[in-house]
Amino acid sequence: MNLNFADGLIEAAFIFIQAERSPGFEAAKIGTFAFGVQDFFKDKPSLPRNEAVQEAAEVMAAIYDKSAKFRGNPTCRLYYVTTGKWNDEPALEARRKTAIGDLDATQLFGTVEFIPVGAADLQKLYALTKNSVSRDFTFTQRTEIPEIAGIDEAYLGFISAKQFLPIVRDESGEIMNSIFYDNVRDWQGYEAGVNREIRDTLQSEHKA
Repeated sequence: MNLNFADGLIEAAFIFIQAERSPGFEAAKIGTFAFGVQDFFKDKPSLPRNEAVQEAAEVMAAIYDKSAKFRGNPTCRLYYVTTGKWNDEPALEARRKTAIGDLDATQLFGTVEFIPVGAADLQKLYALTKNSVSRDFTFTQRTEIPEIAGIDEAYLGFISAKQFLPIVRDESGEIMNSIFYDNVRDWQGYEAGVNREIRDTLQSEHKA
């Protein structure tokens, strides 16, 4: 679970991971995984819970008890990891979409994602945790920050969004979340109240 508190409001994400050593993805295991996640959110679960799962369920229930303070309904992400390769096979894709649809139908979440992670994806994600990021850019509007123990140079300043985006994107054009602290976020979708309000203002005939 991931929680963020901003302006007294709650942004929550529930993250589930199933890791397999199998050489491929299996529709049956996708279905079992999704069923287990659905069961986790039930008031009267049908599956037995060990101590760790029970504690996590109590935290989940405490979060939903504060639903009046949600900025938007929580996000639910499922990661199914194997040493195989996801090829969008019709049977697997159908089971993945069914899992998303079933969780969406609970109306507990603003967004539901089911993300298959194969061997190549896993290697890339692991490399991102180990590799440093280096970027060249012009930084003229800056002020040097006083000496900090263990830091050779540090600056505070401004650059344009046009300069900034290439710095924080990877080779595929995606934002590199790993370079940010927890309280700095990229795109959160229109389920987030602030984003929705900005969009509505831009589309309004009365925008100022």
